[in-house]
Amino acid sequence: MLARALAIALCLSAAPLPAFAIDPVLATEQAATMSTRELMQATALDQIFTTFADTIATSPELQGVPMPPPFLAAWKDTAYETLDADILHAQLEAALDGKLTDAENAEVAAYFRSDFGKRITALEIEIQTLSAEEQLAARDAGVAILEDIPDDATRRKQIDEIMTLVSADVARAMLGEAMRAMLVSMSLSGASGDIEVPWEEIDRQLDDLLPGFEREMLLTQRALMAYAYDSLTDDEVETYLKFLRTDASQRFYALIGLSAGQVMERAMGKFGEELARRLNRVNV
Repeated sequence: MLARALAIALCLSAAPLPAFAIDPVLATEQAATMSTRELMQATALDQIFTTFADTIATSPELQGVPMPPPFLAAWKDTAYETLDADILHAQLEAALDGKLTDAENAEVAAYFRSDFGKRITALEIEIQTLSAEEQLAARDAGVAILEDIPDDATRRKQIDEIMTLVSADVARAMLGEAMRAMLVSMSLSGASGDIEVPWEEIDRQLDDLLPGFEREMLLTQRALMAYAYDSLTDDEVETYLKFLRTDASQRFYALIGLSAGQVMERAMGKFGEELARRLNRVNV
């Protein structure tokens, strides 16, 4: 149950929904590039960690995971003190800075400066800044939408293609490593003296947890996309897909997936280390 709660919490914050953009023939031609911070603002990347600490802190209770009160208190305090949104956003900005060529940057920037791109980015920001409870409600609403979409429907195929094009597989792989880092740290709770990491036990736990974790990750990603795109026509989503298929877009979202995953891996490692320290102190 805890793995399921973590899978949902991590996915809600780690797999940003990309901003939409109009077709190149409709866009105003602009050669100017955007700074990394401007690109993050244009794609709502500057918001993806805004509620992350709250999402992690409240996920056990929201998912009905039983925890002893001292453990739950340590869990919450650790989340709020180690998963600072400003720090995580700054780390993501540093990881992305200077990675695009000027030509790639200008092509991507032209899309995000369009009126349509700005309008959809506003919708993305709205989703990213929902409270933890509201995010889970949006996820459940998205699941209901998916259940009503026939298997051979255009929208289902479009969502599947978007999942591939925005490097969702990279995010899942990196989040698996984030779980590994946290499991390692939590396994050391109560340890003293010369500490030896029980790698075989960690790998066994991951083998047990990851299939369910990945199922939750995939379902949550698809559900949030279904929820976010519900008001759009298939033609509008196809316009968006034309942008995602470009080389510049592919480079940009591959960088996002890798960089966000690395930031998440470090953050959850730090969370696990501090949680283990606190649990040792309160003797849970």
